[in-house]
Amino acid sequence: EESDFIRYTTDENILKTPDTFAFFSYRNCGTCKKIIKTFLKSVPNTTIYFYELENPDNGKLLFEKLYDETFSQLPVLYKTDSNGNHKLYSGENEIIDFLSGNDSDKAIPQAKGKFRMNIIAIFISGLLDGINPCTFTVIILLLSYMTLNFRKKSEILIAGIFYVITVFITYFLVGLGLFEFIKRLEQFALFQIIFKYILSAFLAVLAIISLFDAVQCIKGKRENMVLKLPAVLQKTIRENIRSEMKNYRIFISSVLLGFLVSLLELACTGQVYLPIVGYMVRSTPLKGLSLLFLYNLGFIIPLAFVFFLVYKNISSKKIGDFFSSHLVAVKILFCLLFVFFFIINLIS
Repeated sequence: EESDFIRYTTDENILKTPDTFAFFSYRNCGTCKKIIKTFLKSVPNTTIYFYELENPDNGKLLFEKLYDETFSQLPVLYKTDSNGNHKLYSGENEIIDFLSGNDSDKAIPQAKGKFRMNIIAIFISGLLDGINPCTFTVIILLLSYMTLNFRKKSEILIAGIFYVITVFITYFLVGLGLFEFIKRLEQFALFQIIFKYILSAFLAVLAIISLFDAVQCIKGKRENMVLKLPAVLQKTIRENIRSEMKNYRIFISSVLLGFLVSLLELACTGQVYLPIVGYMVRSTPLKGLSLLFLYNLGFIIPLAFVFFLVYKNISSKKIGDFFSSHLVAVKILFCLLFVFFFIINLIS
């Protein structure tokens, strides 16, 4: 039995032993099981040590002590030679290359390149989400109210700073919750397969809808757009803006408003946020959280920039008109973004 050659352990000292093979992975990772099975067939009668990443100590051992390079796939194979020197291989391709005798150092630079690509793609996704119609409609509503009711520019600046910070924290915490929830479910092999294809289907649908919205904008029928903030939510948000901004403690009002509006907006922005977070889960926990932080940083940059423009006496109407004139381009960019993530989700 192949299982006779697998030893589940948490002992860090084993990794210092010469001629040792160890795998780091989630126990219920279906892809990882397939790779380990291939490994045992290629290197028969070899004992391998299995460090379950469900155990936080094993995760800390891998991510903080052993592997300070960037990698993007599990399992990770840890190998020591006769002198006790070690190498690590991440994911199916690198491990299969090792088994085929192609034991090179190309794997780590490739992983780094992939992670750099992820950084760029995720950051651009955040920027785009920050200027989508759902988000921008709220920004214009808020700025219009502030411009009419705040007598000092400093009040707009203070309100903007606290509002932006609150939006960032709220979205990050929501994303963190989604990330952890999906990550736990991905420990089950069947869910991994199902979720991958559900996510791909969802991204394909979003790409088609974004293209449909772009066509409606070109035809001058923006009221027919699908990915927009529903009228009922616009009304609710407008009421919250009026009630909260009457409070003379501007920073408290801005924090409460930022929190409430962020949650209400999720009914619309979540259509973008959920699939992107679903893709982030495919990375290691540390890298996934870094991407989540980067996404939300990109998300608030347009918001902060618009507040800055109003502070510099550019009217919210001019900003709204500028955005409206470029709405077709925004929708097309969203379509291309969803197609991009659709492709890399299927091939990764």
